[in-house]
Amino acid sequence: AIKDLIKRVVGLPGETVDLRAGRVYIDGKVLNEPYLVQGVTSEPLSITMPVKLAKNQYWVMGDNRGNSSDSRAFGAISRSLIVGRAFIRVWPLRRCEPDKGCHSALNFL
Repeated sequence: AIKDLIKRVVGLPGETVDLRAGRVYIDGKVLNEPYLVQGVTSEPLSITMPVKLAKNQYWVMGDNRGNSSDSRAFGAISRSLIVGRAFIRVWPLRRCEPDKGCHSALNFL
């Protein structure tokens, strides 16, 4: 069993999340996701869309959408399940550039 996952919070309490035509929509507006590799799409998995997030519910998605177990599979999560914040990117190395603060990650390898 996986204890902790690193996911990006894309939907906040009170918002409506929808996945249509490979894109994420928050309250009817396309979510700008510059962190995704070109060509990555966001398709619904086992959750019926759209989803209105209740108080204390968050929608999380992985950046590697084709191989990510995230809210599309297990639904919204409660705030108590969010335990930290990622602050450095280590992988993939080709996306770590010195001007973006990843140079220190290379020193750990």
